[in-house]
Amino acid sequence: MVGMTSKDEKCEYLKSIGVDPLNYRTEADLYAAMKAKTAATGGMDIYWDNVGGEILDGALEATKPGSRIVVCGRLSDFASPGYKLKNWNLILKHALKLEGFIVLSYRDKWGQAMADIGKLHAQGKLDIKEDISYGLENAPACVNKLLSGESIGKVILTLDQKE
Repeated sequence: MVGMTSKDEKCEYLKSIGVDPLNYRTEADLYAAMKAKTAATGGMDIYWDNVGGEILDGALEATKPGSRIVVCGRLSDFASPGYKLKNWNLILKHALKLEGFIVLSYRDKWGQAMADIGKLHAQGKLDIKEDISYGLENAPACVNKLLSGESIGKVILTLDQKE
């Protein structure tokens, strides 16, 4: 499994959980790096996209025929508005299955998912990373963390006071 991220510190975390990391900000040729990381399996079978833009373009090049692309986010639309994908033709050429993922589509499964996740957490099988900020005055900094990739883990802003 290959995981892409924006910081060397995050790459180290990915390694620690058994994921082969790729830092998209430090690769001279991102497309070539993605292809090289997936060459042993003939390309990607599944790509979970939270970013879009150039990273999605690279992923499209690294897919194998019949792969699935799950689109869950479009962060690049905020960071680099106006970017146009160059590799749309590969969706047809590779017969890719492209689908959107919205958690609200699974609201009927929410209770069971929370129970299952809670059980895994209690068993110590989940390593949950959170970057928590307190107070509404920190909202702009939280947004900046999301857009810059500065944080490791889920960025959370709570209006409660720090305990």
